[in-house]
Amino acid sequence: MGCASVSLASNGDFDASGTPLSYLLAGRFVHFSLCLGRLLFLSSSHCSPATVGNLWVVTDVDLDLMTTKLLSMGVELAREGGGEGEEGRKGTSLVDLIAQVRGECKWEYLNGAALVHYGFPVFFK
Repeated sequence: MGCASVSLASNGDFDASGTPLSYLLAGRFVHFSLCLGRLLFLSSSHCSPATVGNLWVVTDVDLDLMTTKLLSMGVELAREGGGEGEEGRKGTSLVDLIAQVRGECKWEYLNGAALVHYGFPVFFK
């Protein structure tokens, strides 16, 4: 979760490239299968379901604060069994934790807004 760790580079007419896409697509290819008119998703066990990082350069104080807070909250939820999420759903999502961590920053609307999530929804259960 360093400065600009998940920013994507534009490649003109081609798809963007960057670290988050490398993590999401790492390992074997993801396979899709069509069975009885329904699309089945067969995922690879070698790719990361989600990545978290900053889109631009942030101050070191807020970066350290966001990283330690996000990790400590995630470990605590994993030990407790996930807790209760929004709208009564079982488990708290990684996106909910990111929203909470953004409010802890000294410059919430500058450095807090840099923290983003790429990938599939991840829940602590």
